[in-house]
Amino acid sequence: MSFLYCFSLTSLAASPLSRMAAYPLAVTLLLEKYAKVSPLMWRDIQISPRRKLLVDCRTRPEFATSTLKGSVLLTSEDDIAEMIKALAKVPGEVLLVVPFCTIGYRSGQITTALCAREDLTALVNSGLIEIRNGAGVVPFSHEEGCEFVCDDVATNRVHVFGNEWNVLGGGFEAVQFDRGVGALLWEWILGWFGRKY
Repeated sequence: MSFLYCFSLTSLAASPLSRMAAYPLAVTLLLEKYAKVSPLMWRDIQISPRRKLLVDCRTRPEFATSTLKGSVLLTSEDDIAEMIKALAKVPGEVLLVVPFCTIGYRSGQITTALCAREDLTALVNSGLIEIRNGAGVVPFSHEEGCEFVCDDVATNRVHVFGNEWNVLGGGFEAVQFDRGVGALLWEWILGWFGRKY
């Protein structure tokens, strides 16, 4: 029950999938392919009157390249849950928790896990917190007002996982890490099976 309530607090009307049409087609296709939990757009995060906790679900090296201004790195699901519980103690204010990653896949998994946690169920059901999956740094880079920082200094560098994700908004520089031969071979195998089955 808390899982469904977690996502229904803000209905899809607040972030309709048709809004994704404002993104370039390549970004929309990535969201449809990877964001299995309905993604929240940057504009919806910005206009929300709620206090916000932006949780970067990417790896430490990705976070070190750049992250959204004011976000925290997910060190562990337990640490984030403890942070949520501490921040939710402010009476009368709803806390909007937005896990995000590159395109909403990893953050969707974290969103689902946080919503399913028994220690957060009472906070979700009481309306003190709302947990929503962020669309990710690639879609956010196409929206006005999205600022990336590296060590609290503005930057235009954003990590993308690979060439498929290299569809950043204008003015941003894509950074990719060398994943090595093993990772590339695994990516090719998964792609081959994906086409076959």
